[in-house]
Amino acid sequence: VLLGKPKGGYRPIGFLSSWARLWGRLQRPLWKKWERDHPSKHIAWGSGKSCVSAMWTLAAKAEIAHNEDTAYTGMLLWDLCEFYERIDRDKLMTRALETGADMIAVRVAVQGYSYKRFLSMEGLAVDCGHASRGIVAGDSFATTGVQIYIFNPLQNLVVQQVCHNLDFKIYLDDYTLQAT
Repeated sequence: VLLGKPKGGYRPIGFLSSWARLWGRLQRPLWKKWERDHPSKHIAWGSGKSCVSAMWTLAAKAEIAHNEDTAYTGMLLWDLCEFYERIDRDKLMTRALETGADMIAVRVAVQGYSYKRFLSMEGLAVDCGHASRGIVAGDSFATTGVQIYIFNPLQNLVVQQVCHNLDFKIYLDDYTLQAT
């Protein structure tokens, strides 16, 4: 379904079959465990985290830097368009294996993303065939799937970071870089 955004445009949200929703709900403890077992201070979403909290933390760090005589601060907010839709499912499977995710549950979730899709907007529906990439926003696996997808590349980026004062945060499909 395409839901209208307040400032224009549409956001795709997936409505899955009853069995897929039930399976996802039963697997949710596995996804929560994976998130607990793979904490990252750079991932700013998930249990106990919010967009508002992430933004207040960045604002506080900027205020502290402003009050120090030798400190400078800057912030870059970067919205990645259609992040869910561009996920390579083969890479997702590889990264799930690398991070120790439950592969049976991941396979079932990823297989569900390849089922026939229909696009619905304002009461009209169109057969869109089978998607070859992407995951479905709104699915119980979606946010954990994104974390699995970015976890190792994010850790590698952080290890290679040149400026030790760079605070790198990701809030779902937005990147934030702040240097102080």
